[in-house]
Amino acid sequence: MDQANKIPYIKTGESEIDTLFVEEFFSSVDFQKWFLKKINIEKQYQFVGAWKSFPGRYGECDIVAEFVVENKNIMILIENKIYSPEQYEQAERYHRTGKWLVEHENKSRYITCLLSPKIYFKEDAPMNNYEFKISYEELLEWFNKQEKSERIKFKQLVILNGIDRAGTGYTRITDENTDKFYQYYEELAREYHPELEYS
Repeated sequence: MDQANKIPYIKTGESEIDTLFVEEFFSSVDFQKWFLKKINIEKQYQFVGAWKSFPGRYGECDIVAEFVVENKNIMILIENKIYSPEQYEQAERYHRTGKWLVEHENKSRYITCLLSPKIYFKEDAPMNNYEFKISYEELLEWFNKQEKSERIKFKQLVILNGIDRAGTGYTRITDENTDKFYQYYEELAREYHPELEYS
């Protein structure tokens, strides 16, 4: 086998999965229905849009999707993890952003969701702070049921690569400097801009 054939077609990171997820939201009604069922929504709906790297009020959200269900705008905030550590109050920032969207952007409801390989769902990961959890393995299972095409095969490869990377034994060590930055940022926000309601 020559050197080129030894190199994986793609090195899956969280950004690649984010892009895949947003593309499926826009291109597949079946995917929309599958995802909504995963978060206990099985009613008639209208897809509004999906965003990657959504600039939330209290920090960036990896993926955000909006649906209208029974005339109510529902914002779904998705945190995607392969193996990187949970940063300081990351899940809580998702909830703050969701509450802000409800209170200031006329949204009816928000839902938080953690997307990651099963190996990430461990006791030391703060996964319980998200309302729903969807694994890469469940995502791969959905693609495995689709009509085979080169596009589908490539997406299966991307997801499998992500699952493999999660199992490489990466040690999740919290970034102390990042945590200190967010703590300092919150203290400044509360002191000098209480109108932001950063609490």
